[in-house]
Parts: sequence; C-alpha cells; structure tokens
Amino acid sequence: MTTFKKSKLKTVRVPIADLKEWPGNPRIHDLDLLAESLAANDQYRAIVVREKDMRILAGHGTVKAARRLNWTEIDAHLVECDDQEAKRIVLMDNRGPERGGYDEGKLLAMLNSLPSLDATGYASVDLERLNAVAGAQAPADPPEPPAPTFEFICEAPDKETRQDLIDDLERQGFKCRAL
Repeated sequence: MTTFKKSKLKTVRVPIADLKEWPGNPRIHDLDLLAESLAANDQYRAIVVREKDMRILAGHGTVKAARRLNWTEIDAHLVECDDQEAKRIVLMDNRGPERGGYDEGKLLAMLNSLPSLDATGYASVDLERLNAVAGAQAPADPPEPPAPTFEFICEAPDKETRQDLIDDLERQGFKCRAL
C-alpha cells in the first residue's frame, strides 16, 4: 500500500496560458457541454495543478472550455507530487465518476425541479427516459379495499321458501349462499 504525505492545497487564480496538459491524459471531453456550463454557471470547482511545472492533473476539459471562452485566468488547487502520484491523480479523477452511479429517483426529482435543462448536461430525451423508467418502476395503485360486507342467517320453514328468498335477494344484487 502506498503512503501519501498530507498535502495542503493552495487555491489560487492562475493564468491559463501558464497551464500545460498532463502528457497522455486519456480523457475525451465534451467541450461544448463544458463551455456551456462555464458560460452559465461560471467556475464552481477549482482544477488541480502540479505546482512545480503547472501541469494539469484534474480539469483538462475545464481548461480547454475556458480557453474556448477566451478566459485568461482560472482557479486552481496547487499540489506537489511526484510523477507516479500525478498519474494516479489523473487516472482517478477520470475513473472515479465512471464507477459511481445515480439514484435515478433523486436525479429525476432534481431535473424536474428546474425550469429548463440548460447547462445541466441533460436533454429532454434524458428526462423522457428517466420518466419512463420511473413510470415502469412505480408501484401499481393498490387495489381498492373491498366494500364492507355484513352477513346474516335467515331461517326458512322449507327448502322451497329458502330458495325463493335467495332468488329474491340475488335479484336485488345481494350475494347469497345456502347453508
């Protein structure tokens, strides 16, 4: 097991021109989506940069999208680490979210609570799919409880009278059975 030293993150505003990509970063980004988010929401999370050489460890797509928007500065957490630690950070930053999942009920509730899906990364087709899944998983309406019934015993002097009483009550919509 690897033991890491405790790091103290320093968050600073850095010139985007000073930043370098981590060589061989494997992540492919949806830059249009990231640029839409930055334009609508501004930067809400700092990128992570190795201080000694200003290499990006987390936030490559955010930096590329910021460049598209002609930003000149960005907030960054500066860390010190060796190459092996840096590679682990790059890989984990990309893999970690992929390994997670969603509570689709909570996701659907949050999406439905917004007036539009703009700058969320979701489209109406996603919302339709989630609504369809939720509808399929929704418990069926519970059956109506049976109406209360009352039973009584009626004595008749003979079988013929008993049958006449049963026939008369059934014509009125009552369920009857002979004992």
